[in-house]
Amino acid sequence: RLAYAQTEVEQLNLVQSELKTEKESLEQALAESERSLEEMISTNEALTQELAEQEETLSAELGEVREKLADAVETLGVLRGEKEALLAEKEATTAALAESERNLEEMISTNEALTETLEDTQGQLTQLEEDAAA
Repeated sequence: RLAYAQTEVEQLNLVQSELKTEKESLEQALAESERSLEEMISTNEALTQELAEQEETLSAELGEVREKLADAVETLGVLRGEKEALLAEKEATTAALAESERNLEEMISTNEALTETLEDTQGQLTQLEEDAAA
């Protein structure tokens, strides 16, 4: 009986030793998992912070782009207004130039008629002088 009890004790000691080894192994694996989890949490926090900073930067850049776009739209409106004013001014200038050309043509025609009348008058005056001299 004693031998049986000793065998049982030895087997229990062996099982206890195996369980102790397995417990130590599990505790070591748990500690390693905890370290790994802490590293992941730390990395996640860093990435979250970086993402927040990038979002803030992008938000600021988007605000600047929106302001520039609003300025560009406003400038475009002003330029369109100026273009329309210049086109109207061009049309008015073209009409005034056409009127000036018509007036110039009338003046040339009048000048030609006056020159012809003057030449006729001078011819008559010469004829009268010749008649008076004769």
